[in-house]
Amino acid sequence: MGATLMWTVLLVGCAAMAEAQSETGLAAVVPHVDAGDRLGIVDGAGATTWGRLVRVTPADVEIVDASGHARAFAAAEVRRIERRGDSVRNGLLLGAFIGAALGGAIGGSADLMGDIGGLGAFMRGAAVLGAVGGSIGLALDAVHVGRSTIYDAAPSSARGGRRRGVQVSTRW
Repeated sequence: MGATLMWTVLLVGCAAMAEAQSETGLAAVVPHVDAGDRLGIVDGAGATTWGRLVRVTPADVEIVDASGHARAFAAAEVRRIERRGDSVRNGLLLGAFIGAALGGAIGGSADLMGDIGGLGAFMRGAAVLGAVGGSIGLALDAVHVGRSTIYDAAPSSARGGRRRGVQVSTRW
C-alpha cells in the first residue's frame, strides 16, 4: 500500500509540472482581435498610439490612427497592446439576473406570508426587479470606459509571476 501511494504521488507531481506550450509574441494576440478593433499600442519608449487594427502578424501589428495614417509596429518595439471599453451586454445580463433573483425572493416571501397569492407574485417580483437590475447593470457598464491589456511583452518573471508546480520528496 505504501509503495502504491508513493508512486501515485510521484506521478501526480510530475503531471502537475507539465505545461502546454503557449504561443509567444504577437502570435498570441491574433485569436483575441479582429480587423477594425480599436487598440492602443504602447511602444518601447512608453508612448501609446490608438487606432483601428488593420492586421496583426507574428512579425508586426498595423493600425490606422485617428488622422487616417497607417502605422506599423515591429514586434520588437511593441511593449503592450490594450483594448479600450467594455461590452455592456455582460452588465445588462448580470444586473437582470441579480434583480430577478432578488425580486423573485421578495415576491415568493410575500406569498409565504400570505400577503399576495401564488406564482404570480414571484413572477411579478422577478420581472420588475429584473428590469430594474438590468437597467442599473447597463448604466454602470456604459459609463465604465476601462482598458484591458491583451498583450504584454514582458516575460512573466519580469512581472513578478510564479510558475506552479509540485515538489515531491521521499525518504526511506
